[in-house]
Amino acid sequence: MPNSIRKQILQAAVSRIAASLAPLGAEVVDRPNDRVERELVIRVVALARAVPPAAPETEADALLVTAHAALMNDPGLNGLALAVLELDCE
Repeated sequence: MPNSIRKQILQAAVSRIAASLAPLGAEVVDRPNDRVERELVIRVVALARAVPPAAPETEADALLVTAHAALMNDPGLNGLALAVLELDCE
């Protein structure tokens, strides 16, 4: 049975993020939850450890910036989605 469009979009997003973060030594983990939404919301969270003098928050920011750039490079995810929109960030 073919994957749904929703699943294809998630797979494309995770694949793109993982490929862009691999050179930085990051690991992308898919953690599904028990919620169903009509809009597809992808939350990217970066957890990082750093060796002094680098700060963990600086390393996490670099991971998030790289992941964001990878997703926004093709906002339609190869035609799977109408658009990828940034809602907010912390």
